[in-house]
Amino acid sequence: MVRLIEASPLDKHEFRWLRESALHYLAETVYETNDGFLFGKQVTLSLMGYFLEDPVENYCDDRGYTYFHAACMSGNATAVNAFLSQGVDVNLDSYKYSALHIAAQYRREEVAEILLRHGADANKQDVEQSTPLHALARMCLCLCTNGIRFCDHRLPVDKIVKMLIDHGAIMETRNRDGNSPLDLAVSRFDVQLVKSLMKHGASLDSLKEDKMFSAEFTSTELKNYPLALNLMEMVQFLQSVGYKMNFCSRLRTIKCFMRVRGIDTDHLIPELAVAEHMSYEELVRLHEQTYNDVYPWWNDFWKRFKLKHMNDVHQKTVHEGRKDYLCDKCEQKFGEKSKLIRHQKTVHEGRKEFECNECEKKFGHKHHLLFHQKGVHKGQKDYACDKCEKKFGRKLDLLKHRRTVHEGRKDYACDKCEKKFGLKHHLLNHQKTIHEGRNDYASKKK
Repeated sequence: MVRLIEASPLDKHEFRWLRESALHYLAETVYETNDGFLFGKQVTLSLMGYFLEDPVENYCDDRGYTYFHAACMSGNATAVNAFLSQGVDVNLDSYKYSALHIAAQYRREEVAEILLRHGADANKQDVEQSTPLHALARMCLCLCTNGIRFCDHRLPVDKIVKMLIDHGAIMETRNRDGNSPLDLAVSRFDVQLVKSLMKHGASLDSLKEDKMFSAEFTSTELKNYPLALNLMEMVQFLQSVGYKMNFCSRLRTIKCFMRVRGIDTDHLIPELAVAEHMSYEELVRLHEQTYNDVYPWWNDFWKRFKLKHMNDVHQKTVHEGRKDYLCDKCEQKFGEKSKLIRHQKTVHEGRKEFECNECEKKFGHKHHLLFHQKGVHKGQKDYACDKCEKKFGRKLDLLKHRRTVHEGRKDYACDKCEKKFGLKHHLLNHQKTIHEGRNDYASKKK
């Protein structure tokens, strides 16, 4: 994409799409919703960084969105400092939201600290008469989300709340809809933000019960956040701090629960109880049989179950860093049981269940077979090295080639003799044959 932009005769800073600059489109359309985009938000931030390299001018599009706003949104502290050193007004009001509102929404702690240090108004109101404390309740999705991957992880907020309060932010300011920051946080079921606001002085006495559970949620929020669970957590927290809801509020809570949960009544179908006692692998096999024809509701249940399983695994392995499954033969750890079983079958049992129908070569993993067929038999090598013109069938192999051949990197050191290797499997083979005296690898090479 960057190469196409550079090859174009158009000025990348002056290009407009529906009155928006390319940077504005990346920030508010691609990054914020990501519907239909398969690449993650980190790719979008990298593209935004390309536009913000060595900024010589604070370009502004027809909607008032400037590069300064984009730098705050993407957390690009270097560009923020550069614009401020050029004399850009820290309280610039050309756009509907100030720079501090944007930094607060996306929870960019470093950028918020820079803006406040340069005199940003912690009580400045935007077009909705909301302050930066209100902006903290706006949607801010995890970096790992895209058009098909959903995540409910929320970035920390307490540090920004404290910074805003320390710089004079008024906790009880109400926007044009009459909501305080605490009202908005409760209505979005953001327990973390509610706890932080209360820790810094927000009072439950000011809550507007008539609007507490009446908020509407976007499709993006409904996809990413388990709102029914978040609602129950919010009610539980409010009760734990002594808040008592009247009858109308309790009724609105029930209606809200039904609304965010949708028309999910599949749990009432008796046959679903069987699935509660089945493993994930067993459900996969069941789905591949004729169950769809017998029970039309099964396909929808399967999709939701699979997405929930993927989200649970992602939370556990990526955000919590857990690897609960230990191999009893080599002590390698895995985040999923299926990966441990696959490791034991292919590494320790030497099983290769996927055979090429053209040359009878066998592989332990299906994706290795597919790469083999694509690169060897079909001759597809789509990834070319720009330094030696060698081509590869997988991007991963290209990156390994660059790292080990052209950069000369050897990132894998032996802990017994300190010899270094460019590839991990070379290190493992070295340890097996030299230090463990095993000849199974050597015999395979013959």
